[in-house]
Amino acid sequence: MRKYTEHKITYWRSAIAFFLIILISFFLFSAYETVQRIFVQQQSIDIANDDLQLIANQAHAVDEWLSQFIRNLDTIISSYQNNNNIFVENPQVIDDARTYAVSNTRNLSKWWFSHYESFFQLLTDLYPHKQEIYALLGKHDDRNYLAILQNAGEKRPNGWFFGSFAFANVRHGFIQQLGVVDSYLPDFLAPETSVEAPKWALPMLDEDTIRFIASNKFGFTDLDGATIKQLYEVIFNQTYDKKKFQESEYSDLEKTLVGKKIDGILFLNTEMFEQSSPQITPLLQKRQFINANIDLIRGEDRSHKKEIYLDEVNEYFSNNSISLIANMVRNFETIKDNRLLNIYLPNASPWLKQVIEKNQLTTLYNPDYFYIWDTNHAFNKIDRFVDKEVIIYRDGKVVTHEFNKDIISHADLDKGAYTIHIYYHLNIDQSYHRYMKQLADQNQVTMTERELGILWLWPTYDNLYRANQSTIHLPYNRDIQNISGDISRSERFSSPFSKVINLRSEMTEPQSSNRISLEIIVN
Repeated sequence: MRKYTEHKITYWRSAIAFFLIILISFFLFSAYETVQRIFVQQQSIDIANDDLQLIANQAHAVDEWLSQFIRNLDTIISSYQNNNNIFVENPQVIDDARTYAVSNTRNLSKWWFSHYESFFQLLTDLYPHKQEIYALLGKHDDRNYLAILQNAGEKRPNGWFFGSFAFANVRHGFIQQLGVVDSYLPDFLAPETSVEAPKWALPMLDEDTIRFIASNKFGFTDLDGATIKQLYEVIFNQTYDKKKFQESEYSDLEKTLVGKKIDGILFLNTEMFEQSSPQITPLLQKRQFINANIDLIRGEDRSHKKEIYLDEVNEYFSNNSISLIANMVRNFETIKDNRLLNIYLPNASPWLKQVIEKNQLTTLYNPDYFYIWDTNHAFNKIDRFVDKEVIIYRDGKVVTHEFNKDIISHADLDKGAYTIHIYYHLNIDQSYHRYMKQLADQNQVTMTERELGILWLWPTYDNLYRANQSTIHLPYNRDIQNISGDISRSERFSSPFSKVINLRSEMTEPQSSNRISLEIIVN
């Protein structure tokens, strides 16, 4: 297990957890980081090195209010860099900057970026609720957050698979403590701790209890978030093995993780980073290779398989956090539409929850949508190369056609009979094979069937390339008439809010497609 070092974060050398909490504190809620990045890009203003006062003087001849806005940014940034309490020291300056950004959304979009309207709309929606936002940033007391780092290559419902999570303590808008933690640690420290799974969900689960590593099962932010929060607080406040913790190489984490109340959870899908910064894709694939081959690389089989992976994650985001945040803000519309970022704030006010839901930053059950969650059951990392195509027919005519969507609207379907075809296309990219071989040569390892199977370079799991479980939620006014297609197992059951179909489909060829068909009646 890797040693953990607790340290104070500075703006210029931020680690991964700072980057993640920035998504709460500045990407979503404050004027500093978000507006700063918006103005940096196309005008090539370097906030770190440029003289903002000089730029403000130059802007004054064009727009007096824009000039003052830049001066306010300079004041906010200077205060933050000096570790001052920006909420106490400069409340009016912050408010003026936020007011200008919200009031000039159209002009800012026109002058600087044409595709920032969606992000500006979020700022506008949040604007009336600054006191609650400031409280979430620790204006009055400490706040603790978990950021679930989700691996798009091993898909589960809402959570996908999270191989690690970040814990961060926030006070006065600053990250006081942070740690990127192997998600297996809670189960290692408290192997007997679990929560009882809902009885309605048992047909789609492997067991009747849920442990921390498998706590993101359901696909809905409130269900998954509540389960993760409950398990974390029970494990680290009550049931963890103190002696085991102190004798492990994670001993430095005890002070940071133990005795904390969790105020919120972020679900972060790695596809969010890929879509915002495509150059990160080879790095994520390299991470998968190292994770699968860690025993061969280290020359021994021992615990903590993610030590190199976590080190690389910290280093990469430490060196690239600013550009990544800028790209994510610029691609906020895509992130929102694909629900690559989900937020769970259990104690948020009703109107803040409405803002989060309106901007598609949470996934709550809505009877106007079909939910088609897919889970990898093949002990490998191939989901990034499986495309899902959903086509809804009525009388032989296409009424809906979606590609790589888990949540599909059906609110406009008239009463009548429909057929839903769900296609899974497995396309194993040969360039991926070549890259894996290149990494094997670089690391001087000869992969066994285990590593080849995990990376799907060779069939595994009873000679399967992929075993996929699909959990489909439909509203109660949709009658299921028939289920057919490439199905090895299926169950139907009811949840408190939906009709549920649980299906298993298996793929044996590297270039193949499976089809599942549902015949339904809309009442």
